[in-house]
Amino acid sequence: MTRHQAPQPPYPTELLADLHADNLPTEVAAQLWPRVRQDPDAMSVITALDAVQDRLHALGQDHNVATPIPDD
Repeated sequence: MTRHQAPQPPYPTELLADLHADNLPTEVAAQLWPRVRQDPDAMSVITALDAVQDRLHALGQDHNVATPIPDD
C-alpha cells in the first residue's frame, strides 16, 4: 500500500484488525486512522475489537479461570 493507494471504505475487517493491533507500518496507520475515525461502520468494528480486548484483559485477571491467559 503506497501513499497514493490508501484503501477506501468499506474497509476489510482484517485491515481494521491489523490497524487496531498496531500490525501495520506506521505510515499506513497514520493515513488510515483519521479516515477510519470518520467512518461509522469501521468504528463499529474498532469498538467491537476494543470490547474483545477489554474482555480478554478481564479474563486474564480472573484467577478463577481454569486455563490462565498469558499476559502477552
